[in-house]
Amino acid sequence: GRNVNVTLRIQSLRAAGLDIPKGVEDGAKMPWLVEYSTVTGETIRMKIMASNPDRSIGIVTCRLELVL
Repeated sequence: GRNVNVTLRIQSLRAAGLDIPKGVEDGAKMPWLVEYSTVTGETIRMKIMASNPDRSIGIVTCRLELVL
């Protein structure tokens, strides 16, 4: 399978009125989603499975999983 991570600036999240993303294990809750376009123009949508904030450098690294 594909192993995908994304790193976001905590300051940018807060400026947009968002909190630090978290993985959602409860299937009844809406997960955080990340959507991006590949170099070929294909749109990929993934959900955040886990997040690892590093407040000392102001980032959060999120592990993603493909949404089918």
